[in-house]
This record gives sequence, C-alpha cells and structure tokens, in this order.
Amino acid sequence: MQAALDKLQRQVSAKHYQIFYARVIEEMPVMKVAKLLGAKVAEVYLVTHRLKPLFEKAVRGLQARERDGLRAEAENRMQTSQGTYTPRRRWVATRRVRRGSAPRDSQWIGGGSYGEVWLARNIMGVHRAIKIIRRSRFESG
Repeated sequence: MQAALDKLQRQVSAKHYQIFYARVIEEMPVMKVAKLLGAKVAEVYLVTHRLKPLFEKAVRGLQARERDGLRAEAENRMQTSQGTYTPRRRWVATRRVRRGSAPRDSQWIGGGSYGEVWLARNIMGVHRAIKIIRRSRFESG
C-alpha cells in the first residue's frame, strides 16, 4: 500500500495529497481536515472524490504485478523432471446475479431469508462481509 501512496504522491500536489491522506488513510472527519490544512470543506470532498480512483488504480496495478510475480515463481517451482505439475482446481461459490447488483470485486458467500452475503475488499485491501437486503423481499406496509 505504501508503494501506491508513493505513486499517488508523485502524481498530485502536496496539499491534495495531504488532504487525501488525512481523510482516507487516517480517516479524519472532513471538518477536521479542512481546519487542519486550511482548506474549504468542499475542496476536501472534491479532492477525496478525485484522488480515490487514482489510489485504487495504483493499488490494483501493484496487486496485479505481485500476483503475476507470485504466479511465475510458483510455476517455476512446479517444474519437475517428469513435466509440469498442474494443481487441482479450487471451486468457489458462484451465483448468477443481475448486472450491477453485486459489489465490485466481490465473491458471493451465501444467502439467507432476507438477503445475500458477499465477501469484498475495501481500498486498503481488508476483507469485509457485505449483506445486501432487497426491499422486494418484504411485504409493503
């Protein structure tokens, strides 16, 4: 994550980076960030909104490079004198969902009487369980 922050810092102004870091990484309230850095509240919201996708893109790029490196390393270790070892396939729970109804970059875990449970990662890479409850499953009252 530090590499993604470094990349973001090189792309944006120092003030915008400080606003983003305080607001997103340190999770400070908007008013406190604005007062601390001498910025307007609207500027804090705007900078956070504009820099978050850049940060997420940098994180995804680093994760992809890391995955590719680990995959290549694992393939090199799997080479044997008799040929190439192919690992067994791991099965993952899948479910057909309407387009746009699933959280981005998530995996369906299961469902209950009121909704569905998904496993997703936030921009920091921490796993979170998300329960989606559909209003249509309740009687209107």
